[in-house]
Amino acid sequence: MTLQELQKQALKLSISDRWQLVQVLLESLKREANPQPKQRNLSRLRGIAKPSAATGECI
Repeated sequence: MTLQELQKQALKLSISDRWQLVQVLLESLKREANPQPKQRNLSRLRGIAKPSAATGECI
């Protein structure tokens, strides 16, 4: 289905269905524009504030 065909089909929907479609599309765009940080990126930082084993002091 082309974009033009999709647009024509969307305009045939009821107003409430079109609003729902708009909301779904906006949420999709928000997720892609602001992706959540990946857990693996944070896992690399674990342990950086651990006390030194030799002195027992925090860095």
